[in-house]
Amino acid sequence: MAISNKKKTLAAAAIAVGSLALIGVGSGASFNDTVTAKTHVTAGTVDLTVQQWNGWETVNGTAAHYTLPVLDNSAQGHAVETPILAVRNTGTIAATVVNQNLAPVILTDGTPEGADFGNRLDAKAYLVDGDGNYLGDSVKVGAGQNFFVKVVVSNKYELQNLDSGKTASVQLSFTGTA
Repeated sequence: MAISNKKKTLAAAAIAVGSLALIGVGSGASFNDTVTAKTHVTAGTVDLTVQQWNGWETVNGTAAHYTLPVLDNSAQGHAVETPILAVRNTGTIAATVVNQNLAPVILTDGTPEGADFGNRLDAKAYLVDGDGNYLGDSVKVGAGQNFFVKVVVSNKYELQNLDSGKTASVQLSFTGTA
């Protein structure tokens, strides 16, 4: 039984159409891309004002100064802590205050020349809570809130006779970022 050319042609055409249909069913592509960007901008001011409190004195609320008690122990490693200093954010937005931005702490002997103790004393400022407990490396201070600082002064080396009778003063400044 021979198949006619007409049937062969129809069969070939049907196979070709079916093959193309199968290729079309198995292939396809789609691409969706969605981009979302969000930004939150806060406008306002950060204004850190030193509070004249707890024995600390201020100059226009921008710098703090404290006169230490008599340094009666000259041994290396002896330390004296200042009372807690309160600083208020009188601005309109929160600020972050970081320990590394709390200095340099300046030590002077109270003479008109402002001579310092050289490298015999060391002073470091630390962020603390209102009770004097250490807080870590940074603190977030809301508008209208206080943060607190304590300075620790220690003898890096044994103090010498030439240090006798000098008054040690601590002066410090700080920076907050919004």
